[in-house]
Amino acid sequence: MPRPQRRLQPFVLAFVVAVACVGLPLGTEAQPARESWVAQSLIDRLRWIFFPPKTSNRGAPSGRRKGGATHGICPTPLSAIPLTALVPASPTPPDQPMGATLSDHPTFWFYVPYSARLQRPIEFVLIDEQENDVYTRTFLTTDIAKPGVISLSLPKTVPALQVGQSYRWVLSVICDRGNRSGDITINGWIQRVQPDATLTTQLKQATTPEQRLSLYADHGLWYDTLTTLAELRRQRPTDLAVTANWDTLLQSVELETIAPEPLSPCCKLAPVRDSANRPAK
Repeated sequence: MPRPQRRLQPFVLAFVVAVACVGLPLGTEAQPARESWVAQSLIDRLRWIFFPPKTSNRGAPSGRRKGGATHGICPTPLSAIPLTALVPASPTPPDQPMGATLSDHPTFWFYVPYSARLQRPIEFVLIDEQENDVYTRTFLTTDIAKPGVISLSLPKTVPALQVGQSYRWVLSVICDRGNRSGDITINGWIQRVQPDATLTTQLKQATTPEQRLSLYADHGLWYDTLTTLAELRRQRPTDLAVTANWDTLLQSVELETIAPEPLSPCCKLAPVRDSANRPAK
């Protein structure tokens, strides 16, 4: 399958400059001309972002990155921010999440507005283009200390994502196990792409997370960019450059309200026992 088409999208200058300069040691003065060249070079390349690909049997994929209003026995969010996937939304059609990755076992990021005081299961499902469940697991809101951004990584025991194939992921807060129609659900897409020879060489030569971050963003690899930056934020919570990069990246995809939210440890994954009651795909 060919690489997804890409559409020009402006990224914020602050993100570009921070990525370009974060590797400079303290006390180092960059040459003005070189600093300008590096920043402009990154601007020219970072503004590209992948469009969702068209799959053979469903046309352009659609998705929902924010959960809807709660009702009935569904838990009420503990913050003003709803259940949200940290993915870009393409401009046409509206709110259509998609992202590319080089990883065969990628990490997914979500804002979950619930905590340990609520006892509700949350289900994550990964589905291939043939509508087969690749991975199905559940965890409990009791595993989340407080509302915040959580990560879910595809275990190495699961078959690797295939290059060129699009996968749909679904995250659902299960309100009633007997009637899944009322679940609070978000969903979107991910596609594993093959790096060209140049990118492969550059990644092998990259010696710092900042260098890899720049390469991932340069090539519009959303999941790899987000995961690298989130891990930097987790490792360096007081690093102002990392925080600025994180803020600007989320602002660039209109998720600025989530930028200041904490990274919340999660989750104990367990097999889903009642998948037969899951809503129809």
